[in-house]
Amino acid sequence: MNQPGIINISAQDLPQIKLSGIFEHRKDSFARLYKGNYHALHYYLYAGSIKLDNRNYHFQPGDITITAPDIASQYTLDRDGQHLCLHFDQPAGSLSLAEYIPSSLLPADSVAQLQNIIRYASMPSESQQTGKALASNLLHRFLLELFNYQAKPTPAQTKCENALRKLIEYIEMNLDQDLTIPSLSRIAGLSQNYLAKNFKAAYGQTIKNYILNRQIERACYLLDNTTMQIKEIAFQSGITDPQYFNKLFKSIKKISPTAYRDRAGVLQLAR
Repeated sequence: MNQPGIINISAQDLPQIKLSGIFEHRKDSFARLYKGNYHALHYYLYAGSIKLDNRNYHFQPGDITITAPDIASQYTLDRDGQHLCLHFDQPAGSLSLAEYIPSSLLPADSVAQLQNIIRYASMPSESQQTGKALASNLLHRFLLELFNYQAKPTPAQTKCENALRKLIEYIEMNLDQDLTIPSLSRIAGLSQNYLAKNFKAAYGQTIKNYILNRQIERACYLLDNTTMQIKEIAFQSGITDPQYFNKLFKSIKKISPTAYRDRAGVLQLAR
């Protein structure tokens, strides 16, 4: 592999998000080179390779690339896959980030952070100004956190840190499934008591509360951005009982799902 590329962005100026979302790369659609006018941050949910000018990177699910403006990029994929995407404008500065960052050097809750940024950046028009400001601040914080992780004296993470990072990724990708503590403990490879203790120390809440909050955040995203029936949104958020979903949503957001959608001004075809 060639020497890894470095991008330099401002540590003071907030990034201005130009495009955000969860997009699909098709394996047969990247035969040509692409050049963008903005920085492009991609969090991959699939494996593949990317060529940035003359530098080649082979990435796995959970890795990130940050492409500088006017850098030619070309993908090679074995299959179709989705990635979390943020295109943003930010002046050059003293913050040096690698253009390829493996998952082992990422914060454990990277998926959750990026999904929050995307959700705020995609808020409806009447809340757009506030949403974009929140998204810009959260993205800046995320970039600073990436810099801090890369600046560690050693890139190695403890077994527990690695386990928590992989567990968060699993939770984020399976919020619509039945996520029990015993099954999550097996996935993390840690005992239930040890996992519970370290999870709360790292995230300030229990695993159960983390999952419930993330399920409600997913529901908010679907209420803001789709016309799905509320009972289908409950199912997609991993809560199969619509009555319990309504009760849980109201206890966390202090407003019913219906009122939340009406306030957001989302067109509703059916409920």
